[in-house]
Amino acid sequence: MVSDTKITGLSVADATKMRCDAERLLKRLLAERAISEERCIENGKRDPIKQVTGASAMDVAIREARQMIEQLDAVLSDGTDKESKEQPGERPVVATIARRLLATPSRAAVRVAQ
Repeated sequence: MVSDTKITGLSVADATKMRCDAERLLKRLLAERAISEERCIENGKRDPIKQVTGASAMDVAIREARQMIEQLDAVLSDGTDKESKEQPGERPVVATIARRLLATPSRAAVRVAQ
């Protein structure tokens, strides 16, 4: 879960790599959701989780991956300016990334808590 993630020592390069990984994950999730939906149609079945909650587990994962990408984009846009002002050995962008990621609880976690 995003809210359980602890980030330490993350540079802008690390955040950029994390963003690329999240983008690849999102593409895989979208492809897998399409396959899953096709199988449900072929078998004449419905996703039971989607029937109850209105969103499948894949829908939730896709939404959270998109949120992660948006958060990383925001942090990276802030971080590139801040990194140029950093003193050697300092990484204020790390605190910014951690604060933004940890401040937004995972929607799945909120549903579980309810």
